[in-house]
Amino acid sequence: MIFNSVIIGQIRAIRLNEIVLHLDHGGDNSLYTWWFDNIVAQGVQFDIIGLSYYPFWHGTMGELSYNLNNISKRYNKDVMIVETAYGFTLDDGDGLGNVFYTTEESVGGYSASPAGQVAYMRDLKEIVQDVPNGHGRGIFWWEPEWLPVEGANWGTEAGALYNNDTGLLSNPWDNQTLFDFTGNALSSLSVFSEATPTNLLTNGSFDANGYTSTPTGWGVWANTTANLSAIKTEQPGVAGDYKLTLFKSAAYKASTYQVKTGLANGTYSLTAWVLNSGGQNSAYIYAKNYGGTEKQTALPVSTTSWTKVRIDNIQVTNGKAEIGIYSDANANNWINVDNVKFYKSY
Repeated sequence: MIFNSVIIGQIRAIRLNEIVLHLDHGGDNSLYTWWFDNIVAQGVQFDIIGLSYYPFWHGTMGELSYNLNNISKRYNKDVMIVETAYGFTLDDGDGLGNVFYTTEESVGGYSASPAGQVAYMRDLKEIVQDVPNGHGRGIFWWEPEWLPVEGANWGTEAGALYNNDTGLLSNPWDNQTLFDFTGNALSSLSVFSEATPTNLLTNGSFDANGYTSTPTGWGVWANTTANLSAIKTEQPGVAGDYKLTLFKSAAYKASTYQVKTGLANGTYSLTAWVLNSGGQNSAYIYAKNYGGTEKQTALPVSTTSWTKVRIDNIQVTNGKAEIGIYSDANANNWINVDNVKFYKSY
């Protein structure tokens, strides 16, 4: 009886800590739903879903965002990025080769520079913070201190011999740390403690009303009254349940917009996540009436992978701005827009 009570006590003590089940390929929603559906069916108990995510190996940021939001809701679990990294340079600290080079930079979509690493970290942090109902728990960087110093190899000679591994003993990760090659902290390190800018838009997620053609907070416009029917909110969104859709089976011009007043003068940014069929005469997000020339960013064609678009350096000088989404479309052209944010820049 004493032995059994000790064992039970140990199990209870362990259970006080949270259990994380960890998979790689963080952008692969079909993998996660297949695996966790089976785990849940077997009655396995856990608290957090952990994901590895490297944008050059594991899908787009939009695919990651969709997966995090989907699985957190599907299983009612917190989610956490337990392994990620991105290069701050293409240089090789130990001269023995790295896993992050020009191909990874191109696929990842951020420059291999301290500024590019910061941009990646901010976008990733935002995606985790935007997981609905507070289910986004955080990010672990792997490996922030793996500097190119003597002996900081992937393995040891004894380990390589034991595993019959003929690979070169080296540090293939030294350009993805949060410190430069001599140990000085990079600017990316401060992103973990950086305050998150406040989104100044109302209902940027389009979740306030469910299905509607007049989403709360947004003005709607079309070149004819009939074309107002091109504007609607529907499921699924990339963040939350709903998204904005512009679509009609006939040619149309339409937009949704918000006019913000009482702004402090300064520099602002506008971002949005989009899907786009292509084929329009023009389709873009915009910022205007802020005291400078109208700024536009065209929406890239992407039918299945959510893509983030942005306008930076919006210099507000008159205390107001109009931001919006516009499409001059041919028949059956569509765009989806979600998680629109307008905020004072970092």
